[in-house]
Amino acid sequence: LMKILNDNKVASSKIRLELTESTMSGNYEIVSENMRKLNQAGVKFYLDDFGTGYSNLERIVSFPFMTIKFDKSILYRAISDSTMNDLVDGIVGIFKKKGFVLLVEGVENEEHSKYSIDHGFDYIQGYKYAKPIQLEKLSEYFSKK
Repeated sequence: LMKILNDNKVASSKIRLELTESTMSGNYEIVSENMRKLNQAGVKFYLDDFGTGYSNLERIVSFPFMTIKFDKSILYRAISDSTMNDLVDGIVGIFKKKGFVLLVEGVENEEHSKYSIDHGFDYIQGYKYAKPIQLEKLSEYFSKK
């Protein structure tokens, strides 16, 4: 990865890689070491799909994640379930206190957006703001914004 970045004159500080916990389960030591090296070079990591699968808190804090991406299933349930809402508030508070950047995915309408903003998420991702596009159309997309 570093060779590709260097060969193409891309600053490693501009790179964000998303990992799910399942990618770390089999090769914990190798993944940890590679993440540490890439992080030292400036690459930042996002933990994707927090709230699904294991969500092992010990692993989350032992890897150099910058951003925690909350899965849309948590957002949808928290809007309609007071217990889940309370859990989201508590978890958001703890992660923010520890310096993580929080992103919520699956925001598709104004209700989702308002909830996300009101509950302290730093970033919002979803169809309300942008739909996936082909790589070839990416520069066109950014020139419109």
